[in-house]
Amino acid sequence: MREGSSIRGGGVCRVLLLLLYLLRYYEQIDESINYVELIYKPTTIIVFPANNGVIGTIFGLIVSGVLFAIQGFVINGQSYDLLGGSQLLAGS
Repeated sequence: MREGSSIRGGGVCRVLLLLLYLLRYYEQIDESINYVELIYKPTTIIVFPANNGVIGTIFGLIVSGVLFAIQGFVINGQSYDLLGGSQLLAGS
């Protein structure tokens, strides 16, 4: 019975060694991809490398533009009916 358990133990060791080897291999691949994404050819937004500051700035510009467009419609008194037709309100 001890012989059977030692064979299983050797198989487990081989599997663990293989898993450790694969883990190191995948870590090297991840580092290589990270290098390409961050240093060699970073993802860009309007020619700037994409980081939190640039993404926040672009998002802020988009939201500001949408709010100004909505404000423009509110000031003009323009509205849309259910079919999408534009109407000016009577007060304007």
